[in-house]
Amino acid sequence: MIIHFHIRGMREDDELRRRVETDLDGLNSSMTITSAHVVLQFQPEVTPPCQAVAMLAGNGPGLHAASRDHTWAIAWQKVLTRLQEQIEERQTRPKARGDTHPKIRGPLDSRRKH
Repeated sequence: MIIHFHIRGMREDDELRRRVETDLDGLNSSMTITSAHVVLQFQPEVTPPCQAVAMLAGNGPGLHAASRDHTWAIAWQKVLTRLQEQIEERQTRPKARGDTHPKIRGPLDSRRKH
């Protein structure tokens, strides 16, 4: 998985990146993720000041989630929770629209032509 980081207004360090990578690897076990774009931003003029955004690409349509809170860790945790909910929702919904209403056919004898 390729991860693109955009960290603004806060100190960027390896621990921060490792935590995000570890969390995304946990999601990768539920769904195949080919790439991720993660934005962690601190904006002191906005309340709450910390914003976390994640956009994931993989099999099917992409997933995205965003959250704001007073610490980046809580904002990031909310994003992970929303992404996990989206993954679970995709796994539980029917695979194709046609699968939800099977066609009912009459007895075999009524279809035979003599």
